[in-house]
Amino acid sequence: MRLLKWFTRIFAYLLYTLIVLGLMLWYQFPADAAKTRLESELHSFTPDLQWKIGSIGLALPADIRLNGIQISDSRGQKKPLLIIDSLFLRPDLRAYLQSKKMSAGYRLGALDGRVSGRMILADDHNSLRFDGSAGGIKINGLQKILQELDRTVSGTLSGSFTGKGQVRAPGINELQGKVSLVKGEISFQKPVLGMKQLAFSQVSSRIKYESGEIHFEDGRVESRLLAGEFSGTVLPVGSIARSTLKVNGALIPRPEFLSGIGNDMAVNLLKKQLQEGKLPFTINGPLKEPGIVFTGLPADFNQRLQGGR
Repeated sequence: MRLLKWFTRIFAYLLYTLIVLGLMLWYQFPADAAKTRLESELHSFTPDLQWKIGSIGLALPADIRLNGIQISDSRGQKKPLLIIDSLFLRPDLRAYLQSKKMSAGYRLGALDGRVSGRMILADDHNSLRFDGSAGGIKINGLQKILQELDRTVSGTLSGSFTGKGQVRAPGINELQGKVSLVKGEISFQKPVLGMKQLAFSQVSSRIKYESGEIHFEDGRVESRLLAGEFSGTVLPVGSIARSTLKVNGALIPRPEFLSGIGNDMAVNLLKKQLQEGKLPFTINGPLKEPGIVFTGLPADFNQRLQGGR
C-alpha cells in the first residue's frame, strides 16, 4: 500500500465525499442510490482501493451521516486496510444564507479516536480550505498498512492541521500542522545503539506537505533512555517501503542509557563523541531499511553495545 501519499489522498477523497454527499442526499434520495454512486465514484478516483459504505442518511438538526466505511486493497485481501466508524457533515446554513459561502463542520471517528474540523468551499466550487484537530488515534490499528516496513509501531496520535485542496480532482495541495505520538514503541530491524526497539513517552514534530514532499521540523523525542531532536523530509514514491527518508538530528543519552551499556570502554567512547551533551546523527535511505550514521563512532559500535547489554 502506498502509505505516505495514501493518507493525503484518503483525506482528500473523504472531503470530496462529504461535499458530493450533501448534494446527493438532498436531491437524489433514496440513500441506497446515493451510497452506490458514492462507492462507485470513490473507486474510480482510487482504482487500487475498494470502498464499502455501511449506511448513509440524515440526522437532526442538519447532519449528513455515514457509518461503517471500509477501505480495502483491490487485490482481494479479506481484511480492510482501514475502517472508519462514522463520518458526519454539518453544513453551515447560516453562513450560506448570509454570504452565500458554502462551509461545513465535519467529524470522523476511527481507530478509537476522532478527527474534527471545518472546511470552506471557494466561489469556484473547486478549491477548498480546511482545518481540524485529531486525538486518541491508536496507530497500531494501521499495522495492515504498515506491514511493508516489517516493523512494529504503536502509540496514540493527536495533532492539529490546516490545508488547501481541490474537489473536482480530489487531492491535497498543502497541509501544515503539528502532530504528537505518545506512549508508544518502534522496533528496529537492526540494533541502534544496542537497542532492538525504543519505547518512547512522546514523539512530536511540526509537519508540512507541499510539492509532493513531507517536511518535519522541530522534531522532539522523549523516552526513559534517550531524548532527541530532529528535522528532515520524506519523499513518497511507489510504496511506503521505497519512500526516501532524509533526517538530521541529535540524541541526548540519559544516565539510564549509559549505565545499561555495561562496557566502560564503549561508554567512554560514546561520551567523547558528544557535542554539548548531544550525539549527532543522520538517517538516509528507504523507509524499510534506512541507514543511520553517528558522527565519529566506529561501524561496529552497535555490535559492541549489543554485546554489552
